[in-house]
Parts: sequence; structure tokens; C-alpha cells
Amino acid sequence: TYIAATRRMVLQQREMARRKRAAEAASVIQQGWRSQQLLARTKAQVQQVMEGRSKILKELMFKFGTDYRQRAVHRRVEVHVHSISIPERRRPGMDSFMLRQNAQAGRIFRVM
Repeated sequence: TYIAATRRMVLQQREMARRKRAAEAASVIQQGWRSQQLLARTKAQVQQVMEGRSKILKELMFKFGTDYRQRAVHRRVEVHVHSISIPERRRPGMDSFMLRQNAQAGRIFRVM
């Protein structure tokens, strides 16, 4: 009958609305779960990278410490070669070229 068909329609519409709300709620829960899983994986990757960098940093610090102690004990000579901006063809005629060149001798060698 018409009244029974209308009643079934209303009940089916209510059931459909309930299922739609349940599906949307499930979708929100699933999205939250996926976000949580992604966050956990990202944290693990960041932790792994940071541990690797920390290991490299500790190795460099140890190497620098041992090298620094060794260098502090041994003396060394640093040679700085300066550039001469006067063209080579003008140098023989210049009386003060040797004076200019030797004036920088203090900057050429540094003994430690």
C-alpha cells in the first residue's frame, strides 16, 4: 500500500543518513590515523638523520681535538705568496720595486 511504501521510504532515508554520518566519522578517524602514522614515520626518519649527524659531529670533534693537540705541540710555517700588481715589463726600470717587494716580507712568512 501507499502508506506502507512511504513508511519504508522514510525508514530507508533515515538509515541512509545514519550510514552517511557513520562513513564520514570513519573517514575522519582514518584520516587521523594516517596522519598519526605519517607523523611517527617522519619523527623516526628525523631521529635517524639526527643520530647520523651527531655521530659525524662527534667524529669530527674527536678528530679536531686530537689534531689540535698535535698541531699545538709541533711548530709549523705558513707561507703566504702575495701578488705583485706591477707589470713585469715595468719592474726593471723601477728603482723602488725591490723596496716595495721587501716591505711585504713580514707578511710573507709567519712562524708558529
